[in-house]
Amino acid sequence: MTRIISIADIQQIKEDVYGKESPNSDRSIVANFEKHKTAIDSIDCDESEEVSDTYLELIGNYGLALARIKKFKKAIQVLTKAIELLRNDKRYTEDNLREMYFYELLLDWRSNAYHNRNKEELAKKDYEILVNFYPENTSYSVQLDRVNNQIRNNKNRKFILIKNLCWYVCLSCLFMIDFVKIRSVAGSVLLDFSEFLFLTAIFLEVILYFSESNFITRFWKKMMVRIQKDK
Repeated sequence: MTRIISIADIQQIKEDVYGKESPNSDRSIVANFEKHKTAIDSIDCDESEEVSDTYLELIGNYGLALARIKKFKKAIQVLTKAIELLRNDKRYTEDNLREMYFYELLLDWRSNAYHNRNKEELAKKDYEILVNFYPENTSYSVQLDRVNNQIRNNKNRKFILIKNLCWYVCLSCLFMIDFVKIRSVAGSVLLDFSEFLFLTAIFLEVILYFSESNFITRFWKKMMVRIQKDK
């Protein structure tokens, strides 16, 4: 692997990736980056701040281009690399990172890529950072609510499946009791089992009702408001 030392070589690669005269399309950026990938991977980021910044820019924009052309799986890996490069750079703290639009852009597109790959828990973490860093951008709060709803719906699907199965088996047991003597061992077992399934199904119905109505969240918010007022 040839190590790139000259900043002039790195700038040449940058021009080739983005295009000299007019901005390239996202697909062109991806294709051009991958054509120079071996050379880019050989860049020594410790050589100078200029080299480090150029490398970060190349990696970050490659990840953004991947996300925009919907290559989400690969985009997540590249965007994560760019985000970690920024977070590990000693020049940046949490305060000046939040002032960097490029960092916001990387997080925004990674959270979008996570969502499109059905990785809602990971998307939630990124949106929580975005909401915390940029509260004035209400779209991040909207996206966070959407992801939370999706997480809740995914959990509810499992409950709905179990609940429906309980109802089905419960009715089947009651139907089978008609074919056996109610006072027999088999009849007693079927009756006890159907009662258990009935209670389980009712319990799940209640859980789903409160979950879908967001009762617990609303109740907790009201309690927090009251506590704040009392203070």
